Amino acid sequence: MKYGEGVMGSGKISKAKIGIFDSNLNGLSTARAIQKALPDYEVVYATDKIHIPYGTKTAQQIYDDILPILQALADQGCKVIVVEGETIPINIINTLRQQLKSLIINMGSMANHQGPKIDNASLEDIVQAAQQASAQRSRD
Repeated sequence: MKYGEGVMGSGKISKAKIGIFDSNLNGLSTARAIQKALPDYEVVYATDKIHIPYGTKTAQQIYDDILPILQALADQGCKVIVVEGETIPINIINTLRQQLKSLIINMGSMANHQGPKIDNASLEDIVQAAQQASAQRSRD
C-alpha cells in the first residue's frame, strides 16, 4: 500500500481489527491508547502523507483521497475505523458510513452536534464499539 501504515498487536489471534486513520501522525497516540486498552485486538494504522494538507481541498477531493485508504482498512477486516483529526467534514464521514461495512468513529471536533453519539468518542466509547463489533463478527 502506498499510504503510511502499521500494525500493532500482541501477536495473539485477534478477536477483531480496529483501524485508525489520520491525515498526519497525530493518530499514533490514539492507536497506542487503543492498543493498550485492547491488547488482544489488532490495531491497523493508516495515514495519508500523499494528499495532505486537506485544508484547501473541496469535500469531493478529500473524499476521493481518503476513500481508498478507509476501504483498504475495511478490506483488511477492520470492523471499527477511528478517524482522527479535524480536517474531514462530517458530511464525508456520513457518506463513508453508508458505503463501508465498518463502523466509522469520528474523533474530530467537526462532528460536534452533527453526528451520531459515538462521534467525539472517548477511549471507552471506542473500546465498547470494538467489543460490539467483535461480538457481531462472531455471530456472522
